[in-house]
Amino acid sequence: MASRCGELDPGVIFHLLRGGESPESLEHALNRESGLKALGGTPSMKELLERDDPAARFAVEHYCHWALRHAGSLIACMGGVDAICFTGGIGEHAEPVRAKILDGLRWTGLDETASHVIVADEAGEIAHATLALLRG
Repeated sequence: MASRCGELDPGVIFHLLRGGESPESLEHALNRESGLKALGGTPSMKELLERDDPAARFAVEHYCHWALRHAGSLIACMGGVDAICFTGGIGEHAEPVRAKILDGLRWTGLDETASHVIVADEAGEIAHATLALLRG
C-alpha cells in the first residue's frame, strides 16, 4: 500500500482505458503512484509521521482505517484473536500507527501493553540462506 492502489473497482480500469490511458501508464500509476504516495506525497510511513500537514495526517489515518477494516473483518470471521503481529517498517518503526490500530481493536480484549518489537533482518537472512545454498 506504500505506492500500490490496493482495492480498486475493475470498472475504473476499463473506463480509463476507454478514455485513452495506455495499459503501461495505468500499470505505472496503479503500482508506483498510488497508495500512501498518492495520498501523502511519499510512500514512506516514517516521513508521513514526521510531517504535520493535512495530506500526511490523512494518509496515516486512511492507512489505519484500512488496516482496522481488514483486521476487524478477519478477526470476526475467526471468532476472535489471541495476538496481533505487525511486521516490516510498521512493526519496527511506526509506534503511533500500531497504537492507533490496536486502539481500534480494543473490542477484541487484546492487552495492548503485552506487545513486543522484534527487529528483523530479512536481507541478512536471505544472504545467509543463499550462502548456505551455494556452499551446498
